[in-house]
Amino acid sequence: MNAAYERLFLQALAWTLLLEVPIVATALKFGPWKTDVSWPRTLSAAAVPTLLTLPYLWFLGPWLLPVRSERMLLEPLIAVAEAGLLCLLAPLSWRRALAIALLANLVSFLAGEFLPLL
Repeated sequence: MNAAYERLFLQALAWTLLLEVPIVATALKFGPWKTDVSWPRTLSAAAVPTLLTLPYLWFLGPWLLPVRSERMLLEPLIAVAEAGLLCLLAPLSWRRALAIALLANLVSFLAGEFLPLL
């Protein structure tokens, strides 16, 4: 890896957090999956899964699947891992956590596909 790739990773991490944290926090505090947890715990539950999974996608993903388009196959696995973390960090059922994780990952994935075009 080189410094340019690491800089791209940090930019992607920032964008991912900017997109996913509000989605997850809104779902946990106001959405149909509302929970009764404190704001600090909500923000932790929204940020920690991304902070723990994105590095694997960026740094192990290219090693496991060298073709970028094939790495899309890892996105559902990432969402499942993040759902598991959500279950640990917030009082959610598996189904609700998975729905929130899939939604957040879909939004950030689509943003990652279309933002470079702007």
